[in-house]
Amino acid sequence: MKKLGKNYWLLWSGFTVSTLGTYLTLVIINLYIYQVTGSPFMVGLFLLFKLIPAFFMGNLAGVLADKYDRRYLIIIADITRAILIFSVIFLKGNIYPLYFIIFGIAICDRLYSSCLGGSIPNIAEKENILSANSYLSAGRTIALVTGPMLGGIFSSMNAYTTAFSIDASTYLFSALTVAVISVKFQNASQERQKLSMWNGLKESYGFIIARFGLMSIMLIRCLDAFGSSALNVGFPIFSGQLKQFTPSICYGLLYVAFGIGEMVGALYFAKLTFVSEKPAEVIIGWSTLFMALFFGLSFSGTTVYHAMFFMFLSAIMEGVTTVNYSTYIQNSPDEIRGRIVGTSETLVWTSMGVGMFISGLIAERVNIVYVVQVFASLIIIGCVVHLIYWWRRLALPLNHNITAQHE
Repeated sequence: MKKLGKNYWLLWSGFTVSTLGTYLTLVIINLYIYQVTGSPFMVGLFLLFKLIPAFFMGNLAGVLADKYDRRYLIIIADITRAILIFSVIFLKGNIYPLYFIIFGIAICDRLYSSCLGGSIPNIAEKENILSANSYLSAGRTIALVTGPMLGGIFSSMNAYTTAFSIDASTYLFSALTVAVISVKFQNASQERQKLSMWNGLKESYGFIIARFGLMSIMLIRCLDAFGSSALNVGFPIFSGQLKQFTPSICYGLLYVAFGIGEMVGALYFAKLTFVSEKPAEVIIGWSTLFMALFFGLSFSGTTVYHAMFFMFLSAIMEGVTTVNYSTYIQNSPDEIRGRIVGTSETLVWTSMGVGMFISGLIAERVNIVYVVQVFASLIIIGCVVHLIYWWRRLALPLNHNITAQHE
């Protein structure tokens, strides 16, 4: 394996810094809207506006990522995000334009993700994809833990202008790092630039359906997103049921435990030889199964320490799943990779959105512990079926190469 090189680390630094700014602003805007309106409904509406583009933009962004130069699309997305978030400073308490601003930022987020995911093999080289995704996952975790903490600090100081300015600068920093990378983000062709949106989408779904290994892990990832959505709903509710500390401290401790676990899983366990040498379908099946098992157990106790321990184990498995899943889909050919990443994002985010809606409705009438455990059980059952199928398929001597993604 070659060293990842300066081009990759430039990309990594821009990604990590801009993601930190994204999480910082997510907390700040939530608190800002609530401070101005005093309405939980208005906060929920904000989250809806942020989520809607994920349902349709992933597919469209994937086509754009294969049709045009990914480097320039990332720069355009970053600069647009910087302008939009900086414009919040001038709203002066008028929060209604904020919904359209966050909608625009969410569209740019999807374009950025599709282009970034499609570019990793070009920048890090194919033999380094696993390590590249491990470090990207770690960078996202750093941002996930640090961003909300900084957002809480700026909010407590009423320093909203400072927070929005910092976030805008993180996007500009990301655009700068991408601009100075010295390798191509894709092997562009004039023929591909003539690709229509409809034909691009048809090709990407046809590509997935024709490769059962790819389709099966996408289904498991979607089931993972659907079931894990109950965890997102349950985090704040369950934190209020724990008695050791205040709900906010318990919530923070669970968040930190999950963040550290995911980093350990991505940086260490995902790269262990006995893990990385197994077929990706098998790795993802087992890691998703244990992730669900542990997050179900994390809600089975009455102390924050019990919850933190199993949340940590669950996050390790999530780190393994994330790295191997990203690596698998990025092994797609360059001319279609952006669309495969974009299609994956659309399917996964849609599954999560549906899961959050359903689990939220059920949690209105049923104890959140039971809701989480039922959703975890759905994931486990799906993984067992997946693993039995692949165990039988891999056992066939004529199919020893069946896990090759592009047969």
